[in-house]
Amino acid sequence: MAIDLVLDDFLGLNNVLPPEMLTLKVAFAKKQQYLVEAKNVDITNSFEARRRAGYSAIYRAPVHSMWSGSGMCLFRDGQTLKRLRDDLSAADVLRIGIIGDRAMAYLALNDLVYYSDGTYSGIIEGE
Repeated sequence: MAIDLVLDDFLGLNNVLPPEMLTLKVAFAKKQQYLVEAKNVDITNSFEARRRAGYSAIYRAPVHSMWSGSGMCLFRDGQTLKRLRDDLSAADVLRIGIIGDRAMAYLALNDLVYYSDGTYSGIIEGE
């Protein structure tokens, strides 16, 4: 759960001083504070914290056995083998009913991709 924290006089990130020295008292009992740690934010020259530009999730699921090559991206999502679409909008189902959570191995040869987890095997045509 995210918590919003308001700092009146923010001095930026200080990863040099020990934490007990990161609050400075100035006139009229006012406090200025440094951050000890800042993840996924950038601190501007005017001491503002801004969300760091980065990546956004394109597929939210507990996937495993991901492989990329031959112009495609393959992965397991539960009991299903899927292929991520080129425009990253969705994933197409290639095979269902793969029981167990064994890792899938892939081999690209010519325009074909062979896959197997030791029990389930198949071939996918490349682009």
